[in-house]
Amino acid sequence: SAKARNKSPKLLQQDLEKSRRALLRWFVLISCLSGARPHELTGENSDAALRWCDVTVKTQMIQPGKAAVLAILKVREMTKTGERTVPTTAGWHFNQMRSWTRFSDDNDYVFADQYGIRAGKPVYLDALRWHWNQVISRMGFTRFKPDLYSMRHFFATRRLASGAPPALVAKSLGHSLQELMTVYEHVLMEEESVI
Repeated sequence: SAKARNKSPKLLQQDLEKSRRALLRWFVLISCLSGARPHELTGENSDAALRWCDVTVKTQMIQPGKAAVLAILKVREMTKTGERTVPTTAGWHFNQMRSWTRFSDDNDYVFADQYGIRAGKPVYLDALRWHWNQVISRMGFTRFKPDLYSMRHFFATRRLASGAPPALVAKSLGHSLQELMTVYEHVLMEEESVI
């Protein structure tokens, strides 16, 4: 009926926005745990966006009786610094996300729009940025304005502060060691374990 047709686009739009907020949540968690660039996870270039076949989830024993769910991300060749492998502790999040998404086949995109005309295609970074900016404005950040790249800096800072070898952090980020030292020198010089 005409009433049903008029209501349908509104419900579809609400579902799309709700799913994009959920994708933003996964995006933030996985970005903080992997250090991947935003366009390496999702973006307008569908050749570079992360697919499920690029994610390997493993359970690893870290202590007797204690295991961690790890993930290995294969960043595609079409990205800024080329192909590389990124180890991350986000395995549990990937498992949860795969059970949540409507697109979980190996060739499907990890960060795929769930509804609308782009269903199954990589979500636009601008859409995630818009939702991110809404969250930041509601939180009332005044000291600085974090963007989607802030999670990458969070990853690098936390890894260096916890004593991870700078060469391994640089490799995970796709940086040279010299570039890492230039950008994160303040972290390295303030950390007691490094000094």
